[in-house]
Amino acid sequence: MSYKSTILITGGSSGLGYETSLQLAKSHPDLLIVAASRSSPAEELLSLANVKWFHLDLSTKAATRSFVTAFLAESFPPISALILNAGLQRFPKVYYTPDGLEEMVETNHLNQALLFFLLQERLEPTARIVVVSSSVHDPEIKRGFPEYTTAEAAAHPQGESYKSFQGGIDQYAVSKLCQLLFAYALHDHIVAAGKSWIVLALDPGVMPTGLFRWTPGIVRILFNWFLRSGIPRLLIASDYYPVAETARSLVKLAMDPEFAAKEKSGKYYVVMGPAESPSSKLSHDKAIQKDLWDWTVKELGVQDEVKALGFE
Repeated sequence: MSYKSTILITGGSSGLGYETSLQLAKSHPDLLIVAASRSSPAEELLSLANVKWFHLDLSTKAATRSFVTAFLAESFPPISALILNAGLQRFPKVYYTPDGLEEMVETNHLNQALLFFLLQERLEPTARIVVVSSSVHDPEIKRGFPEYTTAEAAAHPQGESYKSFQGGIDQYAVSKLCQLLFAYALHDHIVAAGKSWIVLALDPGVMPTGLFRWTPGIVRILFNWFLRSGIPRLLIASDYYPVAETARSLVKLAMDPEFAAKEKSGKYYVVMGPAESPSSKLSHDKAIQKDLWDWTVKELGVQDEVKALGFE
């Protein structure tokens, strides 16, 4: 069967990514859904005719490039939505990748940005890039307290505080702030270059997913129990959602005509609606956005891709 376009979603094997892939595949049989993740998704998703799964390890640049090579070798239709959903949360200590970078910053931000740069030639002219960030990036929400100065410092955190439980949460918040800074900077570059891509960021709220699966020991067990117990609904009812509900909002951002409008781009949305919402003051700092953008381009070695895009 020939498909109208491709929807590529990272982290498609579990949690929000899996549910979003499932909803997209069932509601849009005329689209090819490519779920990219470290592990293979459940058979319910794989059994659908319009779903393809690719192995994607975002913890290193080399592995990410290997995925892109495999993806580009296929004759898939152009990408109408690139959903950067994959997320990693690890503590109580700092973990580094083989690239020498803090693992959450590299996985959650850096290599998902690499996907955009390497796949930009396959994006439809009006494609949407949807970034799944988190309210934890905003210290005023008081779930995380990102100590952010520069992108270089974010990728190489120093100090004993990062070896604690709270320090791990704060570093996760840093990685989510990086995602949002990149989304805003990308929107500005797209506008300046006269392109029509749409960049949308989502705060998915708190969900009972497997986000803590990389956390060792009893902490993982306790957090997973807590999120599935229903207690969060009593304590943080304002943004605690079933995974399926958040997935419906993510599908809307990727598919609904409402979010194809240029004025919707470069904005941060919450699940309900989805409706536009303010993000942290730090996320709107243009100097910090530029620092993050410049560091990302240099670290990824994608200067040629940036030049080809007209992002000067």
